[in-house]
Amino acid sequence: MLVFSIFLFISVFTNSTVAFKHEKNPDFTGKYQKRDYPGKEKFIAVNGINICYIDNNRSDKKVVVFLHGLSLSTYNFRFNYPRFDADYHVIALDFPGFGKSDVPNASYSIAFFSDFLHEFLKTLNLKKVTLIGNSLGSHTALKFALDYPEMVDALVIESSTGIRQHWGIFEDIIFKWYICEKRFLNLSEKKMREYIQWSWTNKSPASEELVRHRIMFRRKYYHTLVYKLNNLAFTRGLEHVISDSIRNEVERIKTPTLIIWGRKDKVTHISDAYYLHKKIKGSELHFIDGSGHLAHIETPDEFNRVVQKYLKKILK
Repeated sequence: MLVFSIFLFISVFTNSTVAFKHEKNPDFTGKYQKRDYPGKEKFIAVNGINICYIDNNRSDKKVVVFLHGLSLSTYNFRFNYPRFDADYHVIALDFPGFGKSDVPNASYSIAFFSDFLHEFLKTLNLKKVTLIGNSLGSHTALKFALDYPEMVDALVIESSTGIRQHWGIFEDIIFKWYICEKRFLNLSEKKMREYIQWSWTNKSPASEELVRHRIMFRRKYYHTLVYKLNNLAFTRGLEHVISDSIRNEVERIKTPTLIIWGRKDKVTHISDAYYLHKKIKGSELHFIDGSGHLAHIETPDEFNRVVQKYLKKILK
């Protein structure tokens, strides 16, 4: 998306890469604490990577798997997956590199996430699932449906990356220049706040909570390997959500698909939603007014209602 490219281009010249300083902000006091998830969290080794996940163990129900966006975690679906608990075998996981899962020295490409998801499901002995993703999670879900169509009952795609129209070599050069580990490692707290809140339509308690969590995490781990590895996962992942396009492949998807988009999404444009709807035959498209890139958090009641209605129809 051209607007996104221009935003990043401007950011190159407005953000210095000097070591960060704490904001003089009374809201960011106290100690960093890892989040507690609604539901009993578990850990499982997948190809030697320790993965945190939630599983309600309803083995007699259809399986629904929630996939979070870049640099987020299972926690970001806390307003959603508990609402599906009674009707489905619900699983939500932290991708490698994020949340409470291990941070391997990996490529963090979309192919990496798709192959990881395949191994994760095999490890849990799950043969067929419905995938509900946001951003990177949707990108991964679409790739997974292309790679392993026999394992997917349905897709719920929210504000997916990987669909945007590329604008040529000049854009590629800008992205390559901009996306480097040092730049994001040394973002100021002010810039961190701006980037996080850019994903939202309006500030909300949930958006402020995410800002606080990231800043407190930064303050606790900034001079440690933990933070450097987390930053590595983010920067490599960001490069791939931008460069690993599946725009010209999605028409091969035959899986029942619901496409959800925040009408005010500034990260992935609504034209991408229309494109997906056109290319995936039989798909359904729903826009959520008043939401941006994270509609499942910004307007969870409508998001849950739309998804539940669709799954009730598809997963008979």
